[in-house]
Amino acid sequence: MKNKAQIIILGIGFAFFIGWNFFMLKKNNKENLSYKFNGIVESVNYDVKGIPSVVIQGDEYYLSGGWNFEHLIEKRDSLQKKEGEMVVKLIKRDRKIYIFKD
Repeated sequence: MKNKAQIIILGIGFAFFIGWNFFMLKKNNKENLSYKFNGIVESVNYDVKGIPSVVIQGDEYYLSGGWNFEHLIEKRDSLQKKEGEMVVKLIKRDRKIYIFKD
């Protein structure tokens, strides 16, 4: 009887974990889709997972979508993203262009 209760509790915990992750994924995806920017990167900081936070025209954006920027974004680079799209265009100071799609 004790094992059955443990299995039920474990199942409920696992279902909660899956539900929470699904909820957060949807929330982050919606937030990333709403981003709209076109300007010069004033500052950039990478978290421990390599995900950048950038400031463009005084607004901060945490770029946590499925993009892998490979630490390429630097201060004074140009970033462009249209609202409702998951495509980010990075224009380096040497005019080299990178396109990142989620």
